[in-house]
Amino acid sequence: MKKSLLLLILLLFSANLLAQKPQKSLLESNRNSYYAYIYRLTDAQAELACKNQYNKIEIKNLGQPVDSFVFDNEYTKKLPSGNYLEVSVRENYLNMLYMPVSGILVDLILNERDLKIAVTDTLHNIINNAEVFVNDKKILFDKKTQSYQDLKSRKN
Repeated sequence: MKKSLLLLILLLFSANLLAQKPQKSLLESNRNSYYAYIYRLTDAQAELACKNQYNKIEIKNLGQPVDSFVFDNEYTKKLPSGNYLEVSVRENYLNMLYMPVSGILVDLILNERDLKIAVTDTLHNIINNAEVFVNDKKILFDKKTQSYQDLKSRKN
């Protein structure tokens, strides 16, 4: 009886050892996050993101994510207008991508001499009451060309 009990314990122990998978070393483990997270930014955080000053945006102040998606896929959902930050881990580094979502379209009208900017909504209706700035200079709306103009701003 003792021999059969000992043999049974030995068989169970060996079967348990054979069933275990070898663990991966840290060098072989995944170095990317499985999910990327989308956070809505405040105006102050969006300004830092526009200036590529991501290191000044504190993750703990982002609040709850508004959405998440599998990291290897492209984000395809429509977000409401606003400023967003996509956060993920890539190659063991925190990766942040600024995602502005706007209901306006901005087009530059090329000209040899002047800077002209057309601002429209998503239905291509002209927006003539926007505040447009270039290098901290306010650009005025021209009714004739239906664009914001900075005359003689391009140097030859």
